[in-house]
Amino acid sequence: MITLRDITADNWLACIDLEVMPGQEHFVASNLYSLAQAGVQPECVPRAVYCDDTMIGFIMYEFDPANGDWWIFRLMIDRSYQGRGLGRATLLETIRYLRQQRPDAGVSITLHPDNEQARRLYLGVGFEETGTRVAGEDVLSLPARAAAQL
Repeated sequence: MITLRDITADNWLACIDLEVMPGQEHFVASNLYSLAQAGVQPECVPRAVYCDDTMIGFIMYEFDPANGDWWIFRLMIDRSYQGRGLGRATLLETIRYLRQQRPDAGVSITLHPDNEQARRLYLGVGFEETGTRVAGEDVLSLPARAAAQL
């Protein structure tokens, strides 16, 4: 079972020790960088991803009051747990959680333009290409009506 948990004094070291597969490092900022970013940008919410009681990944999101949507800026699954459907399960659990907080909000997600594996995952869940780019990353969007059906 996938759960999202706060980053705490007890688990932050395990979080920064998570790694992507070789060759994926340029697709997502390190968890250490993300935690530092969240420290200076309090709107960013970093969460550890657990499968049962094992930390398997990291996600970071924020709510954008300007457009009324959630943004997922980071999503990574540790290399030891990739290829098991846990990225999809994490994404779905995150969308469910975000919809509980704001049922009328859509969800946008960013990805490195070359990350075709993530693109297939996001499109498979129902995200749509927007044709826009933020900070060098492609933006995909899941409208609120589509998110409500997940």
